[in-house]
Amino acid sequence: SNGSAGRDWGSVRTALRQARCSPALIVGPPFLQIASFVTLTVGVRTLAMHSHGEVHDALSTGGCLWFSDLTIPDELWALPMLHVAVVLINLELGLGSVAPPPPAHGTSADGVASTEAPSPGDGIRRVVGALHTGLNMTMLTVFPLISELPQAVFVVWLSTSTSSLAYQLCVKPYLARPVEAPPTGHVLAPPA
Repeated sequence: SNGSAGRDWGSVRTALRQARCSPALIVGPPFLQIASFVTLTVGVRTLAMHSHGEVHDALSTGGCLWFSDLTIPDELWALPMLHVAVVLINLELGLGSVAPPPPAHGTSADGVASTEAPSPGDGIRRVVGALHTGLNMTMLTVFPLISELPQAVFVVWLSTSTSSLAYQLCVKPYLARPVEAPPTGHVLAPPA
C-alpha cells in the first residue's frame, strides 16, 4: 500500500537523520561502482571480440581447462552459472543477514492487535529486504543475456566476485565485532 511505503521511507529518513548520514553518501558509491563495472565489462568484451595480432592470439589460447579460448562464449555455461552462484552467495551474505522487520503496526505475527510503534530501523529493514529480493531476481533474469558474453569477461567477473566472497567470509566477521571502549574516567597517557 502507498501509506505503508511512505511510512517506511519516513522511518528510513528519520534513522538517517539520527545517524547524521546523508542519503547521497549512501547512494553515490554504488552508482560509481556501476559505472566502473560497465566500463570494465565493455572494455574487456571489446578487447576479446575485436582484438588483432598478439592480443587476439593471447586471448584465444590464454585460458585453461574447458575455457581455453577467451574470445568466445562458454558453450557449457559453466562460467556464467558459477559467476551467478558466487554473486547470489555474496548477496545472501551481505544483505540476507538483515533481519526482517516485525509485522506492521497494529498486528502481531499471530494476528493479535499490537500497540508497539514501528522503529526507524523497520523501514530500513524493509528497504534492504526489497533491495535483496530485487538484486536476486535481476541476477536470475539477466543470466541468459550474460551467458553469451566472451569467457574473458567471466574471468574478470569471477576474480572480483570471489575476492568479494573472500572478504565476506574472512574479513567482514572481524569487522562486525564490537570494540570495547576504555573505562570511563580513565585517561590514557601519551607515549613517552
